Amino acid sequence: MTMDRTSWIALITCMLLLVAYQPVMRHLYPPVPVPAEVAEPEAPGVLPGIKEAPQISSGGVGALTRELPEAARTHVLENGVMAVQVTEGGGGISKIEFKEHLLEEQKRVELNQAAEVPVFNVRGWALPADVAAYTLAERGERRAVLQRTLEEGLRLERIYELGGDHVVTLRQTVYNDTDGVKVMPSCRMDAGTIGTDYQKADERRFLGVSWRTTGGGFHKEKITSFDAGFSGCFRPSTSCGAGPRRSWNGWR
Repeated sequence: MTMDRTSWIALITCMLLLVAYQPVMRHLYPPVPVPAEVAEPEAPGVLPGIKEAPQISSGGVGALTRELPEAARTHVLENGVMAVQVTEGGGGISKIEFKEHLLEEQKRVELNQAAEVPVFNVRGWALPADVAAYTLAERGERRAVLQRTLEEGLRLERIYELGGDHVVTLRQTVYNDTDGVKVMPSCRMDAGTIGTDYQKADERRFLGVSWRTTGGGFHKEKITSFDAGFSGCFRPSTSCGAGPRRSWNGWR
């Protein structure tokens, strides 16, 4: 039986694979090193060279740090269709109540009510905790101003305003009161959570977040459907998206 060129190439390739198999596997999966023998302890119950295990806080892995107690001052912004509660604990929106939407129990729909952090809570930026303390500098029917000092010479101001419909706007500004340039560390903003999975009779369930950018682009993150009555963490989908919208001085 004669072998053509293709058969010879296949045979040589198989031989090379057989020869190279073990070296390749040893390279990809090196043997586990044998641990060194532990010396006899100098005293009963004590092992030399073993460091004390790190201590975990009582809050457990991933527990939030807070700069102030849970009972922070709050203020409610209100119009004809919703009430928005802002809080000094995190400087964000702790709860939103829709006046025209009722659950089966005839209770008003409330969003973000069970979340650990408020909507638009900021972490980083040299803030002392995951949920930092702010001061309510101005409280009005449809406008609230929260402020805090980030570091010496840097002030953070957050202005919340209600529109005439299901619209709440955050304008965030950092003021540099020094004569020099300040370089700020990174930060992240919590978009909040949906506290209630609300739906009308002809709509499918929805969980997710959506937001607009200044360039007009629209982005959404969904799990099941985008057809439900609420989009994102606090605004109906019928009002063109929800969540942070980046502006020149922060988020809006």
